[in-house]
Amino acid sequence: MTAESGSDGELFVIDAYALSPFEIATWRHPEFREAIEAIVEWKTTVALPRSILAVRPDHLDRRIALQQSYFTFHVPNNKVLSPAAVLKNFTMCGLKKGAIRKELSLLGINHVSVYGDFEHLTRHLKEAHNVR
Repeated sequence: MTAESGSDGELFVIDAYALSPFEIATWRHPEFREAIEAIVEWKTTVALPRSILAVRPDHLDRRIALQQSYFTFHVPNNKVLSPAAVLKNFTMCGLKKGAIRKELSLLGINHVSVYGDFEHLTRHLKEAHNVR
């Protein structure tokens, strides 16, 4: 089903600072770099982080920069996020998706601000001006 189908949707939100209370890692963070090297080079002598890390990617890609997203780096001893502690989810009524989409667009969150390409600019303009 598509987002326009009227089916209910879910929004997941993670508190990256609750996950990594001391710092959000980047690719330059020593613990993260060592873990990535260990995985890529099949090293078994390197100790992996003991907890899931929140990782802020470098903004080398326009889409990543626009979305201001973080990633989570999961380790064998800690594979699953604890929903109550850092992960929240909200169900959105399918019948309200159109109204929510309009409100988000008024706040500057739309296809263009999230994806930043001509395809999504066209889609945004068509929706804004009711063009099919």
